[in-house]
Amino acid sequence: MYLKEVQVPIPFDTGKIVIRKEKAVELEVDRTYSSEKGDTRVTRKTIGQVAPLYPGMMYPNENYFALIPNTVPEEIRDSFLRKCARKRERAELKKDKEAMMKRVAQEIESMKERGAEYSTERGEKPEKVWYIKDEHDLEYGRSVFGELYELTEKFAARNPNEVLNPYKVRMYNRLLSELKLTLPGSEPLQQLDLIPEPQEETEPDGSTRWNGLTNSDVVMLLIWYKNAIEG
Repeated sequence: MYLKEVQVPIPFDTGKIVIRKEKAVELEVDRTYSSEKGDTRVTRKTIGQVAPLYPGMMYPNENYFALIPNTVPEEIRDSFLRKCARKRERAELKKDKEAMMKRVAQEIESMKERGAEYSTERGEKPEKVWYIKDEHDLEYGRSVFGELYELTEKFAARNPNEVLNPYKVRMYNRLLSELKLTLPGSEPLQQLDLIPEPQEETEPDGSTRWNGLTNSDVVMLLIWYKNAIEG
């Protein structure tokens, strides 16, 4: 993952830079001599990607900030490092869809609580103040939506015709409602409906079942949300 918003100088002055295939910028971080084999082993880490339109410059990655002194604005750097950390977490969570579902639910609940605290500070009623209040929160909300979208795709791949239960629907709609309110200028987003809550129906034999949108139905709806939110 590279920070494409800014370019930084390729640190040729370290004398330890190698550029692979005219693209990946690697920095030597260790050099070990093996007396047994009579050779030297060099360890390098990729710290960036060459910026084609900016000679001598590159787009930094997470390793760059750990290994090279830099002048990237703190706000931009910290926001990027948070994204990197969340990307690693998401990669781990993808291996366990139930754990990912719990994580998304915790994140949404945490954001809701933060909104209530923020409203209390301002002397406003919590139910009328939403948790996305600045660009950082909006970035976080989009990230949670991304996790939710990937999770729904997993559900749909495994059980496409399973009806989404009321708890999941309420959790999904809480975030979708927030994003609609936070992005009022996005007309496509405003035209989208929330997920209708399923209704419990009684069969002739006395058994009950949920009637509502299936996992595959919800994926189709979220594709529209995804395009509107990311566009």
